[in-house]
Amino acid sequence: MNVKALLQRKQQKKSSTITVDNVDSNNDSDNNTLEEQTQPKKRVLSSELTRKISLKKKKINSDNNTLTDKQSFKKQLKFPIDPFATILTIDDSAKNQFDTYTLQLPNYYFKKYNNNIFIEYRTNDLSDSNYKKECIAIDFNKKMKDIWFHHYFRPWNKDELLNLIENKINQREMKLIGSITKKQKENIAIGDVIQFYNTLEESELNQIYKSFTKEENVKKYIEPNNKEELTNIKFDDLFEVDTIQKKIELKDEDTPMALGSTNIIDKLNREKTYNLNELLIEDDLIRMWRDYMDLVNNNEEEEGNGSKQSLRSKIKVGSNQNGVNNNLNDALQNSTTPITNFRNEFQSRLFTILNDYRDLYFPNAGIDNYKLCVETYTLHVVNHILKTKRYEWYNDKKRSFYTKQQYLVRDDGFNCCKALIIVPNRYSAFLIIELMMELFPKLLSIRRKEAFELTFGEDEDEEKEKKSKPFWYQEIFEGNTNEDFSLGLALKENHGQLEIMAPIDEADIIIATPLGVIKDNPKKYKGYLSSVDICIVDRCEMLLMQNWEHLIDLMNKLNEEQKNNFTFDLDFDIIKEYLIHGFGSYFRQTLVFSGFMNPDINNLVTNYCKNMRGLVKVRNFYEGVIRPITGKIPQIFERINCEDPEEIEEKRFNYFANTIFPRFKNSADGRFLIICSNYVDFVRLRNYFDQYNIPFQGVSEYSTNYGKILGRFKSDDTTNYLIYTERHFYYHCPKLSQFDVNQIVFYNLPENAFIYQLWAEKAIKIKKDYPSCRILSLFTPFDALKLERIVGSKRCRILLSSDNDIHLFDK
Repeated sequence: MNVKALLQRKQQKKSSTITVDNVDSNNDSDNNTLEEQTQPKKRVLSSELTRKISLKKKKINSDNNTLTDKQSFKKQLKFPIDPFATILTIDDSAKNQFDTYTLQLPNYYFKKYNNNIFIEYRTNDLSDSNYKKECIAIDFNKKMKDIWFHHYFRPWNKDELLNLIENKINQREMKLIGSITKKQKENIAIGDVIQFYNTLEESELNQIYKSFTKEENVKKYIEPNNKEELTNIKFDDLFEVDTIQKKIELKDEDTPMALGSTNIIDKLNREKTYNLNELLIEDDLIRMWRDYMDLVNNNEEEEGNGSKQSLRSKIKVGSNQNGVNNNLNDALQNSTTPITNFRNEFQSRLFTILNDYRDLYFPNAGIDNYKLCVETYTLHVVNHILKTKRYEWYNDKKRSFYTKQQYLVRDDGFNCCKALIIVPNRYSAFLIIELMMELFPKLLSIRRKEAFELTFGEDEDEEKEKKSKPFWYQEIFEGNTNEDFSLGLALKENHGQLEIMAPIDEADIIIATPLGVIKDNPKKYKGYLSSVDICIVDRCEMLLMQNWEHLIDLMNKLNEEQKNNFTFDLDFDIIKEYLIHGFGSYFRQTLVFSGFMNPDINNLVTNYCKNMRGLVKVRNFYEGVIRPITGKIPQIFERINCEDPEEIEEKRFNYFANTIFPRFKNSADGRFLIICSNYVDFVRLRNYFDQYNIPFQGVSEYSTNYGKILGRFKSDDTTNYLIYTERHFYYHCPKLSQFDVNQIVFYNLPENAFIYQLWAEKAIKIKKDYPSCRILSLFTPFDALKLERIVGSKRCRILLSSDNDIHLFDK
């Protein structure tokens, strides 16, 4: 029914009327006929019809309405729907949402926004009758500039995806594409050298984001230019859909942040650091972050006034411990870069890398800045979860209005888990979750919070015992040190509720130790970890002191291709294309934090950091821990030449048995302490001493009542050899006065340089009573990373390249 016929019928009613001005003189004959049937030169409409038409005109002229002309619609709503969505058809059931006179907007349109977006309204006052739990705000104009959106939700074509992974990435080696050094940029802040590795050139990476193929749906709304059109048009025709196949080329301003120069080197070379708004962080998360920062600063002031230290004040920058190397302090103190939204330039530069969704290997997360790193990557994880969950909720709401054939977006995975954080103990998880509870916006309730604090919080009795330990021990083993747990966190009810200790199969975030996963039926984790977007391996230097094989087993379960291993129904139409084909590891962001570099950690980074956006490696140069000791005690470094890494242990043992130990037997200096870095070497030396009936005592990380063993060694004058492991000292920290020795031998160099420093200080005291006391250290060319931390980067090069195998530091 057209408007003309409707007007004619309504005019027959004698109810209240309203006068409408004449139309233009150019009206057609149909319009003249209408005038003849009405009052002369005037058109009389019913008040009800006039009210509806007036309402319709207001809707048409409103800037926030979907009824606009084609030009203003395109200008105002550049992407009126999800640009990565595929809408195939809209059937008659959708048209029924519109009546004859007025357009009944779907319940997810809100007048004060310029796009088909969702808004969440919440109030903490549960008695408020206006309490609502609606949808989530999505601004696609902003999302189109967000790297997160393009990296995880780009609509891949199957052939296009296979060509990218198999022909471009798998067939190329990861190569160095650029670096930043202190010579190029004096205050680099996060390390002495930053290296950038990738298989794709920057131009190729840009092109991936600048074009994508999709089936686009265009809604055409018609705005009448004059009343003639208004009288002739059928309102049913206002809703039209055209489906076309086209390839969209995005302009630079429509692509991820500064995509014209996606090179992360340019971002880090920028003199002014990015603020949170420029990094496209969620607006409400920015407010939560700022509030959190204010609370931390206030708590630090209270601590300075003698108040009890709170958890927030523990998340702070730096340490006053003497002897702890802080390679970043100079850069932080000397930096002139304005700090915006972050504690310092270090945190800003670090977060810029994380937010760029590249893999990161950061081996400078020591005691001095570890908690600052936790703060930074926790903000990144919360931001990622908020964006991803809100986008999923947005699409779920859309799907409740359209059918699957009408609205199709691939935004789902095989399982809920989007972030995996691997930590060494419960205290690390405690810090992370406490931070998340501070940062997640709009939380109305937190489930199992008390149970979590009870099982993951500090034990007062244990903390009192730790106070008798050295500072380094208190820092490393702060809080609950239990190494066996697996914990899930789930964001529910449109992030109104955070569930801690959630079932693993329902968790959005899993925080676990490698041991906790291995003991908790590791087979089921193969499915739970199949869709991980972000994997964080934190405090690798502590994980090295545990069973490293557990971590490797866990990493092997990440993003494995799923082949009929499902115990539940899956909608494969909405699962991301790259997950279906088993390419999740190429889109996963892997962040590795450690206190130092190690061959095992390097191997983990090489094998599991496959992100198509590339890898960032950071490293520092070391001055060495022997610098303040040199001249106070003779230190001998003896090189064992070896070319094959598989022969290291065998050559080291043969060199010790045939060259080093004969010196000991003929020495009059007596009591030797032989320190091994691992249990395997301890067992080999123990068997060697047993085989030749040489009296000795041995203490390893598995020894019980080590105090009695040390007591027997001290009282037995016939026993001159004590075999000891680095891990025992690391975990138990016995008093150095318990060791009655006068010679110290490092069978292999310790992973932790501070352990060498502590024993060197012990040797200085021994030298007062035994002037012949000295330290002997054995090393191979493959121990370069350990050697560098002990003797310093410059000396390390000399020791490795010199023609002499024996080097003495005595002056």
